[in-house]
Amino acid sequence: MTLTKAFDPTALAEALKATGVADAEKLVNDALPIIFDWLNTSVGMSVPQPYGIIASTVLSELENKALVELKLLEGKI
Repeated sequence: MTLTKAFDPTALAEALKATGVADAEKLVNDALPIIFDWLNTSVGMSVPQPYGIIASTVLSELENKALVELKLLEGKI
């Protein structure tokens, strides 16, 4: 995937469309928060300390950036 901007939800939707996902925009909007919840929970359960704390911190920062970009795209910010 080629990005012109980090965490660009439009690029993600286009990549999903290219694989045949019919409603990629809806999938990105609906699924992204769920996917990050799944990742956060999984990291908390499976990654030993102190790496789990580091991984959770990094993941949280990535989640914040991705969700801000999604809100910007939706015009909510």
